[in-house]
Amino acid sequence: ATHHVQAVRTLPGVEIVAACDVDESVARRFADQWGIPRAHGSLDDLHREDPPDVAHVLVPPAAHRAVVEPLLRAGVHVLAEKPLAPDPEDCRDLAELALHSGVRLGVNHNFVFHPVVAQLRRDVSDRQLGKLRHVDSITHVPLRQLDAGQHDHWMFRHPGNILLEQGPHPLSQVIALLGPVRDLDVSVSGKQTLRTGQPFYPTWQLALECERGTASVYLSFGHETALQSLVAIGQDGVARLDLETHTYSLRRRTRYLEAIDIAATSVAEGFRVASAGVRQLIAYSLGMLRGRRADAFFRTMTGRSGEFYRWVREGGESVIDARW
Repeated sequence: ATHHVQAVRTLPGVEIVAACDVDESVARRFADQWGIPRAHGSLDDLHREDPPDVAHVLVPPAAHRAVVEPLLRAGVHVLAEKPLAPDPEDCRDLAELALHSGVRLGVNHNFVFHPVVAQLRRDVSDRQLGKLRHVDSITHVPLRQLDAGQHDHWMFRHPGNILLEQGPHPLSQVIALLGPVRDLDVSVSGKQTLRTGQPFYPTWQLALECERGTASVYLSFGHETALQSLVAIGQDGVARLDLETHTYSLRRRTRYLEAIDIAATSVAEGFRVASAGVRQLIAYSLGMLRGRRADAFFRTMTGRSGEFYRWVREGGESVIDARW
């Protein structure tokens, strides 16, 4: 909720009017912390006193339908955290309800708006890579709850929950680049038994056939060293992204001989990486001085929130990204 409040407050013409939680004391503390006028312990109370235009639904995924459905029926636009629901049938039902209610239903796939992913999407749109053929995504990250033994967390209650919790980030990026998934193969490895008795698979490999190309997605959890990267292979170029260091490089053949081409490309890539590091340091320093966040994750949240509110104001499809 903190990330959402900080992001929404950067948007012009948007006012946060209430916080709501099943434990009203939690809602009240949060409202007091952020200077939000009202706090409620139920959706009924929220609707009874000047219902909002938009609600951000940030409850655990298994409770999404129970919260999203009455909001849509009340005519409230909803931005739900990912995934929209663990069950595809619930996703379809909520999408249909939004369509029939004339309100907007969006899912917070914020990593599509990571600065380096946004740069890749612009380059793909501008045909800088030619026709995009394949995307390779790697997510190799720590998992704090696993290391701390918090095995009763929702993501560990079923072996597939980890994919619903962590998988939407790389999958949303792949789909934004290549379109909807048509076929999918999945393999898992490294089986562990948690203290709750549930099996857990820390490594997932997905092979996807999408509307406009193929992709591979590698997910591995519980590591000290983090890596989140994308490689996009096009007919005329290759782009490499590192979401941890916020670096982006695009390699295209030049008119020079191969040896010169390789040297020139290496120098240019090194300059881009160094420049990106300097820009990140400057942005972080200015953000600290101004008392405003400027990190890449925050920019993903403001980008997604901004798109959603533009969509609410301008109209268009009733459902966005629910299929993801």
